Amino acid sequence: MIDCTEHYEHISDEKDAWELAWVHFNGHAARGYYDLFLKNNGRENIFRVRDTEQWNNLLEQILEVQKDRNPQAELYCGELLLRLMNQIISCVFSVADVENEEEKQVVCRLREFLNGQYASSDILQRIEAELKADIHSLSLKFARQYGISIEEYINNRRLNAAKELLRFSIKPVEEVASEAGIGDRAALQQMFRKNEGMTAEEYRAKWAQWIR
Repeated sequence: MIDCTEHYEHISDEKDAWELAWVHFNGHAARGYYDLFLKNNGRENIFRVRDTEQWNNLLEQILEVQKDRNPQAELYCGELLLRLMNQIISCVFSVADVENEEEKQVVCRLREFLNGQYASSDILQRIEAELKADIHSLSLKFARQYGISIEEYINNRRLNAAKELLRFSIKPVEEVASEAGIGDRAALQQMFRKNEGMTAEEYRAKWAQWIR
């Protein structure tokens, strides 16, 4: 769908040329339909359909009706255009629903992977291999679903793991840092000072059940 009041151009593939059919129209509701279409199509002008026959038939009907210049033909053409617009909007809504569901499934798999592998030092590289997708794309999807980046989620899981080890085990701080995936003692202390306002030892002294 194109706003013909603005400049536009298209290029056909010389090896696989397009077949074009188009309808120009305007009216008091045209802008509203156009804005709704863009909003639900990721601000893109192009959308793809599987069954082109129904679209071709509708366009052919509109073009055929336009051969007769009389009030009755204009009314019928308006009805066909409305049907075309509703069909386009409905199609875009359906595609958006499918994409959203697919994204939810991908993000759910990603979260499960992070929950199981957060302590791995090469987790970001392993994510791409596991989900066979670009980490940047996955990060955007993850943030849309959970409002937090992948890196922040991993750090939170590591911090919570370290807290549990400090509270419910007698493992040395160095071992806690390694097992939680934080790295070494210095990184662990930096994380606890930033997030808890105290050292790991102070956190253990305050909250460890076995010390009481």
